[in-house]
Amino acid sequence: MEKLNSSGSRISLKGFGVLAVILKMFGILLIGNALGHFVLKEVFHINFSSEEQLLELIKTAPNPQSIILKSQGVNALFTFFLLPISYIIFFKRSYIEKFNPVSKRFMVFLFLAVVIFFTGMPLLAYLVEWNKAINLPSGLKSVQAWMEKSEHLAKVLTETIIYYEDNNSFFVVLLIVAILPGIGEELLFRGIVQNEIQDILKSPTWAIWITGFLFSFIHFQFFGFFPRMLLGVLFGYFYYWSGNIYVSMFVHFMNNALSLVLANMYKQKAISFDPDSVEFIPVYSVIISIITFAFFVYLYKRISTEAGITK
Repeated sequence: MEKLNSSGSRISLKGFGVLAVILKMFGILLIGNALGHFVLKEVFHINFSSEEQLLELIKTAPNPQSIILKSQGVNALFTFFLLPISYIIFFKRSYIEKFNPVSKRFMVFLFLAVVIFFTGMPLLAYLVEWNKAINLPSGLKSVQAWMEKSEHLAKVLTETIIYYEDNNSFFVVLLIVAILPGIGEELLFRGIVQNEIQDILKSPTWAIWITGFLFSFIHFQFFGFFPRMLLGVLFGYFYYWSGNIYVSMFVHFMNNALSLVLANMYKQKAISFDPDSVEFIPVYSVIISIITFAFFVYLYKRISTEAGITK
């Protein structure tokens, strides 16, 4: 009986520990967002406190793209850089050693991560379509309406921000849409959240999947929740199996950059297929995608074991 009570107490303590990490993460997000809004208001004279106000601002502003770029850039600076870096320096300095820039077989891991990402794209596209078709029960109409509202806002923001006319505007958009999230989100989610949960649970698998769930949740785009969670899980394994956070940072950046370029090309009619649609992807390519994706993931994990990074 004492052993059972002791085991139950350990589980409870671990659960509270994970909850504390999650609350800490939301604290960073909320404080970063508040600081970002303060700077936007005081420095750039951009002020909004709700989705409706932001949408109205986008409709009436002479240059709505500039507003969104400044908003996302300033918020990302506080939320994904200044606050996480400060937290690591003051409370988790030992984690700096885990961001190993020169690890065993780094280029092999980087190459395989890129291959895994591209081989999994057809599968990911079908998951996006499947997720879009999910409807909540009638008793949750208000939740469904909120989800659709959040999705609409995200769509408006994306359509406004992706257009670029020249190289200068392209690099600005690329910085805000791909470089900052690719580095900053990985620093917060894989660098802090995943490491802290793993320290508590002593289970990299649970840490990776919980972090992947949280990564997708905070985007508040629930009609793409499961594909984004799969991406988050994939980034987590890239980091854990390679022992190098720069692998997941690069693939995260590449995913965002590719989405930006394809969406812009479609908007300017430089390509005929819609990158957000799966109509152009035959079923057999999805089957091939699953097989090749699984093979290269297995190869990535095997190399990690052989290099002595994981067991």
